[in-house]
Amino acid sequence: MPRTVLADTRDSNDSFPPDGKRHSSSRGAQQMGSIRSGISSAGARLAVAVALASAGCAAPRTMTQAEWESSLVRDFSGVSRDQVLAAARRVFELADPADFRIVPTEDGILATRKWSWFLLIAATQGTDTWNLTAKDIGGVVRARVHVSVLTSDTNAAVIGAAAIPVTSTTQTPTVDGTAIYDVFWARVEYLLGQRDDWMSCVESNARQKSRLVWGFNEPLCDSLTTVDAPAPDRILGLEHR
Repeated sequence: MPRTVLADTRDSNDSFPPDGKRHSSSRGAQQMGSIRSGISSAGARLAVAVALASAGCAAPRTMTQAEWESSLVRDFSGVSRDQVLAAARRVFELADPADFRIVPTEDGILATRKWSWFLLIAATQGTDTWNLTAKDIGGVVRARVHVSVLTSDTNAAVIGAAAIPVTSTTQTPTVDGTAIYDVFWARVEYLLGQRDDWMSCVESNARQKSRLVWGFNEPLCDSLTTVDAPAPDRILGLEHR
């Protein structure tokens, strides 16, 4: 279960950013319309953290072993390991070309993205980390992805006549929920010519709402700091299905 730690971060120079805006680490301020539309996405991260931290009476939903395997792992035939890794890299670059940092590893790639958002009396910042491995197994490429999220939330706690910044930090070692893996693999499959349609964030959100998937999809579909890109050019054609 993610660990939540409360810390008093009071300082005479502490203040909350006055603009009430959210941005990823190297992106400029967003338009106000985008801010309003994305507050629910940003809040979803906080809501998950709060639910996990306060679930003393009722345990939060967790994936079954079968859901873990079906969500984190995909087998690809008719494509190479390098093509699978290239498709995954393209998914990250399309979601946030400015802020994803992607480096090769011995077994695949490691992609990290720092993001932040600010409201008048609250701020959240965090880092999403994707660890993707891909191995050739008997003519099939088996890919496995782990998504972890580190989130730090700062809110103003009123103590007497003073507003004191209080920060809580939540570490999610591997995101528990099928929604983020659903949209990630759908996009990889599209780029590899193994799926007809590109899954947009609008479609991913609709699948959440209809309960076809559950959990949060913000690491790819946070409407304030990611891009809901239209269908891109494929890496491979549909004949590779």
